[in-house]
Amino acid sequence: MNMDNFKLTTRSVKSIQETRIRIGNSIHGSMVEELIRDSKLYDEIRQMRKNKKANRKKIALLIKKALIEVGKSKEQLESEFKLRKRQDPFYIDLLKLEKVGIKILEGDLEKMPLYLGYCKQVRGLGALTSAQLIAIVGDMTRFPMPSSLWHYFGVGDPNEDKLSKGKEATHNPKGKALLLGVIAENFVKLRSQYRVIYEERKVRTLKTHPEWHNLNPDGTKNEGKNMHPRHAEKDARRVMMKRFLCEFWRAGYLAKGLMPPCNPYILNNPKHHLDPDIVSYKLEKPIKQ
Repeated sequence: MNMDNFKLTTRSVKSIQETRIRIGNSIHGSMVEELIRDSKLYDEIRQMRKNKKANRKKIALLIKKALIEVGKSKEQLESEFKLRKRQDPFYIDLLKLEKVGIKILEGDLEKMPLYLGYCKQVRGLGALTSAQLIAIVGDMTRFPMPSSLWHYFGVGDPNEDKLSKGKEATHNPKGKALLLGVIAENFVKLRSQYRVIYEERKVRTLKTHPEWHNLNPDGTKNEGKNMHPRHAEKDARRVMMKRFLCEFWRAGYLAKGLMPPCNPYILNNPKHHLDPDIVSYKLEKPIKQ
């Protein structure tokens, strides 16, 4: 298979999906705007929107109250949104095009040992996310050890891999966005096999770093100045994805018929002893070319 063509197809399908989502968001925004115009809160919402320093969460809360005031429940909103999407020709055409693109990608992926032997087994990795991941990595032998793959995806050292103004990125920003913004979210929501790492990490940091959970050492809620309460959540997701990348890295070598140059190790054990795979590479049937 031509990897350059595969990467181009993957980028094209992702662009179509992003455009469809933007149009969907526009349809939703227009719908909400129409519905809240008859609310007594509408003038206040408009004034707050004009103020650049206004709290966006407060605006969102006011919009929710306005929707309740005009008699629109969550279920009614969802039903109306689905109807409007079905009636929008641009949205429908993009959705059809996206489905065709994903079918093409699925055909390409079925010829890839890494997808069949590993990615397909992982809950939370769909065809498009698997294709993006494989396309971003390319040749796995570029990464001699798991830590080099961690740094490439920006989950190695939290300080080194953080983007800052005037500093050149040492990682792949698109890869990091895919890993932490999409795949990690899917792993948590769809109860991926790797979610066990996420849950174990949160239990551990409740004891070792209660401030990451916005708690005092005795477990009571910290009412004063503290770290962002999502710090523990981000940390747990980062550790979960490091473990996933370890096994993805190993599978990438095995899929090429090579033994990995070193062994991945368990991430949250100071002794770094070998740990059984959560998802092992296993290619049951030969690939049909």
